[in-house]
Amino acid sequence: MLCGARLKRNRTTSAGRTRWRCTGCGASRVKSRPDLTRRSDLETFVAYLMGSASQRDLSGGTGRSLRRHHGWCWKVEPVIEPTGVVHPWVQLDGIHLSGGWCALIALGPAGVLAWQ
Repeated sequence: MLCGARLKRNRTTSAGRTRWRCTGCGASRVKSRPDLTRRSDLETFVAYLMGSASQRDLSGGTGRSLRRHHGWCWKVEPVIEPTGVVHPWVQLDGIHLSGGWCALIALGPAGVLAWQ
């Protein structure tokens, strides 16, 4: 917090998140996990793309918050660097892994060319 004292666990919020209180000044806060928020947003975005639910259904409101939270998802691009080698054919494949991850694999005549 502002005074630099240690934070102590102090019950939970009405939403069930752990509240932390500063032992020095008494100010309270809730710690955020941007990595978990981003993963949850991406999972909801993929559910919207692959499912039949509308943006309104997934957001529980008008759908505007869903579009605001998931704007970055439209800009995710694979990071497979070009090598300059020309192959007679390339086969692209993907596999879903545990935890909601997806592996993209590029195969050529000699085997695996790249993966992400």
